[in-house]
Formats: sequence, C-alpha cells, structure tokens
Amino acid sequence: MRMIPINGRRARSDDQKKAREAAILEAAEAIFVERRVLPPIAEVAARAGLAKGTVYLYFRGKNELFLALLEQRLHAALDALQELLAQPAIDAGMLVDGLVAFFLAHPTTLDLARFSDSHLEHEGDVEAIYGFKRDLATRTLAVGAEVERCFPALRPGEGARLVYWTFLFLQGIWQAASPPAPVREALARPGLELFRLDFEREARDGLMAFWRPAADKARQNS
Repeated sequence: MRMIPINGRRARSDDQKKAREAAILEAAEAIFVERRVLPPIAEVAARAGLAKGTVYLYFRGKNELFLALLEQRLHAALDALQELLAQPAIDAGMLVDGLVAFFLAHPTTLDLARFSDSHLEHEGDVEAIYGFKRDLATRTLAVGAEVERCFPALRPGEGARLVYWTFLFLQGIWQAASPPAPVREALARPGLELFRLDFEREARDGLMAFWRPAADKARQNS
C-alpha cells in the first residue's frame, strides 16, 4: 500500500486536513490487510509518518478510526452500485456481475464488515456507532430510491431493503467462504465438501435470487 507523504506540521487548510486524514486511513487499511488486526494508534501514526498525538486530532481511538475506514469502504461500494444503476438498460444479471466483481476486487470491505460485527461495534463508543449507522442509513435510502427508479415495480422502501439485504448476504457468504486458517484446514478433510464455498459462484447465485424478481416485475409492468 502506497503511503501518502506528508510533513509532521499541523495541517491548517481543509485540503491539508483531508490529505492527512486520508493518509491515516490508508495506513490503517494497509496494516489491517497485512495482519487482520486493529493496530494501536501509535503503529498507524508511524506508518502514516505522523506523531501519535496528530492521529488523535482526527480519531479518538482505534475503534473510531476503523469505523471511519469501514464507512469509507461501504460508501465506495454504494458508489459502485450507483454507477451500475446509472447504466442504460441495466438488468439484474449486469448489476449482479458488477457487484460481485467490485467485492472480488475490494475484499477489504467485507473483511472490515466482518471484523466490525465481531469486535468494533462491541467495544466502540455509542455516539460514534450511531453516527456511522445514521450516515450509512441515509446513503442506503438514497441509493434505494435509485433502485426503485430502475425497477419501478418495487414499492417505496423496498429498494433500500434490497440494498441492505444484498450487503448482509455478501457479508455472510464472504465469512463462510473465507474462514480462518484452522477452519480452512479442517474443511479440507474428507466429508466436509458441503462447507467449502466458492464466494464468486455463491454470491452470484444468491444475488440473482434477490434481484431477478425485481427486474422481472419491472419488465412485466412496462
């Protein structure tokens, strides 16, 4: 992961502050990808080339920092979904293929989401979690409205639910298809073939079950 070179002086302009926050998030993501742990703030600061106290100007602790990283990644996924919805004559197959391709290219998103469920949201600050969930809900509702415009057979609110179900399903399949090393070793033994899941195949089949009915209804009503 490329580091963003920034000096150690206090950031004063908005652009400097954004660059410094981006550098902190990039450093945190790089360490998470390498070790699948939430490193201490001191380690993130060192990777970003900053003083430890500087990181605390942006995030009150490592849980808040990684919630911000998860939020950034989830919004990128919603951006990808919006781009797919903006394509002319989008159908369920095109949309599902695009979503699966995005998550295969950005697996950190689902790894962070899994880590959030098992760690971040159990130990995090209530207000930070509330802000994270509120912002994500607002964005999901907005994207859901775009889904309903593309698939007009959906009733108001069903687009957002479909988006939410999509992310929940992908997170669950990712967790089952990419277990920790001891589980993978156990599943390699005879008789456990049922539990060896291929994320790409399972994700595509499952998402088609979600999205095809909405597309079929839209065609029938057109």
